[in-house]
Amino acid sequence: MWPSAQACLRPAVEQHEPWQALQHAAGRRRRRQRQQQQQHKHQQQQQQQQQEQQQQQQQQQQQQQQQQQQQQQQQQQQQQQQQQQQQQQQQQQQQQQQQL
Repeated sequence: MWPSAQACLRPAVEQHEPWQALQHAAGRRRRRQRQQQQQHKHQQQQQQQQQEQQQQQQQQQQQQQQQQQQQQQQQQQQQQQQQQQQQQQQQQQQQQQQQL
């Protein structure tokens, strides 16, 4: 009785095993997909951070350029003032010479 019952049940057990294997494979596949999605998300976040850093650096560079331009303008103004002072001094000297 037992051996024949076992013989009857055997195909059912064998049929059940591939189903379990398929389930395991599907679980592994889902887990792998989840990991890939997380990695992709992580990469996107890193790219965003890099872009933000680049933007900040560009802004800083622009600010530095503006500051340099302002400094150059100030220097030009100072030079102009010095030239004006020199001209005034020359005029005064000429006037003094004329008075003599």
